Amino acid sequence: TVSASTTGSTDLDGTIASTKIDFGDGTVLTAASGTHVYSTPGSFTVKATVTDNLGASSSASSTVTVQAPNQPPIAKLTVTPTTGTAALTVSASTSGSSDPDGTIASTKIDFGDGTILTASGTHVYSTAGSFVVKATVTDNAGASSTASATVTVAAPVQASTVVTISAPLNNATVSRWVTVVATASGSISIAKMQLYVDGVKRVEVAGSTLSTLVSLTTGAHQIMVQSVDVNGGLAKATVSVTAN
Repeated sequence: TVSASTTGSTDLDGTIASTKIDFGDGTVLTAASGTHVYSTPGSFTVKATVTDNLGASSSASSTVTVQAPNQPPIAKLTVTPTTGTAALTVSASTSGSSDPDGTIASTKIDFGDGTILTASGTHVYSTAGSFVVKATVTDNAGASSTASATVTVAAPVQASTVVTISAPLNNATVSRWVTVVATASGSISIAKMQLYVDGVKRVEVAGSTLSTLVSLTTGAHQIMVQSVDVNGGLAKATVSVTAN
């Protein structure tokens, strides 16, 4: 919308009898001022002509440049993977997003669980659920667009691993040197076994069996054997003993 005015035009020996304002796109006003809306882009010469009471005229002009309206950017979002088991690491990228008449000025990726990044990146979903990942890209003129994808996270499968301590027996009285024997079995392969005495790790071995000699001080102790499966799942068993 452009305003044009011939206010201030004068005639040295008479009066201004008529005014014409040509907006350069076919619109002509016969008034001293007015407004006009340019609906298409381009360069237009606005020409005003004033005529005095004796028929003499003069003109003045100005150029108006009308730009095309800003086009919003085109958002693209790639999310991999879109399904899996918690804790699930997901990568999200807005690579390929573009702007037809400018540049991408900013990016925001909302992973749908309260985590927001201002660039492409990764996120770990620690709980099960269905999450909408939404990417918003904004161009240099402030226009924005979005793209989204859904990530479905399943609850982790609970391993049915059982750790059995066959020696020493629970509540047994033992010597200060005791042999600890334990096994782990279940539906998932066991990566390693760990032996703790009173919360302090003493031994770690690969595989699903443990047989080792450990020293104890005189008194009561808690022996715990923990298995770690190939997925990081833990299972454990404990016995209490008294060393003499």
